Amino acid sequence: MIKLVDIAEQLGLSRVTVSAVLNDRYKSLGISEATAKRVIKTAADMGYRRNEMAMSMKTGKSFLIGCMTGALGLEWGGRTLEGALLGLRDSVYSMKVESVHSEAENNSAIQRFIGARVSSIFACNVNPTLEEAARIKEQLSRYKILMVCNNCRQDLSHLQVDPDNFGGSLLAVRHLAELGHKHIAFISGDGRSNASLMRKEGFLGALGDCGLSLGPNFLERGNWDYTETEEAIERLMSSKKAPTAILCANDEMAVVAIRRLQHLGYSVPNDVSIIGFTNERLGQLANPALTTVAQPEVEIGKVAIQLLIEKIEAPESEKMVPESRVLPSTLIVRESTSRPPKASTRSRKRAS
Repeated sequence: MIKLVDIAEQLGLSRVTVSAVLNDRYKSLGISEATAKRVIKTAADMGYRRNEMAMSMKTGKSFLIGCMTGALGLEWGGRTLEGALLGLRDSVYSMKVESVHSEAENNSAIQRFIGARVSSIFACNVNPTLEEAARIKEQLSRYKILMVCNNCRQDLSHLQVDPDNFGGSLLAVRHLAELGHKHIAFISGDGRSNASLMRKEGFLGALGDCGLSLGPNFLERGNWDYTETEEAIERLMSSKKAPTAILCANDEMAVVAIRRLQHLGYSVPNDVSIIGFTNERLGQLANPALTTVAQPEVEIGKVAIQLLIEKIEAPESEKMVPESRVLPSTLIVRESTSRPPKASTRSRKRAS
């Protein structure tokens, strides 16, 4: 293993000089840029790798970040984790990942993170109850562990990195309105999901922006569940004035909606247009291919880790300053949306 003293001997410099350069303290000690470049190049050529464990013991600073995620088995969750790992690539930090789906698992993950002396935590798709959130925050505060959240309840941390869920719904509704739809429904996810809440609020706001009104019973909940989504579709289509378009809070519910509508005898998009959220692969394989709101999950994971590192290394006075970063959504138009059917066509469909 290459040590600092080996690099120092190779260059004819002191170990202190080499250490200052490799720990980015050389400017304060008056070491020239030319010397710093020589040290960095020689260290790379010799294959030097800093011993983070020894550095942590020496400085009392942890270089380990915890990640607790309730979306590890979901496509968008995998992309977010990929981004988080990319955010670590050029840093001295590493990550410990815990998959969580319940209060007990959340608590166990927090305890393991505390035991591992993590410097901070990236929480993705963690939506505890109000009481549980308060306990998590109290424990993290006691051990001075920072947390940045993505797709979590908003009061879990003062640091948030999310896609523009509100704006994503605006893009979807505008697209439908431009096609001529006036009767648009929304199927939401889990009531505790901040993403679902913001997508619903964006939907309602977009109706107003487009000069449209909300039809009776046009807000349904699919709860991220296949059966509940099918039941929501049946209620919507059995109403006196059924929607001609439906925005679903994720792609899975949108694909289930397409399947159920086809089972009921409706054509998508000739009778009903469908839009989803998160641009999952199954949406591209659906028949018809799904129009969806895409969100930059890889970039979200990367930005979240970068924000954590910034806060870890910031002065104490800046660590607890609230910060929220919102990354833009984009609309991907495929085959599941078209102009609304003529009223006479829908009347014959309902009568049959």
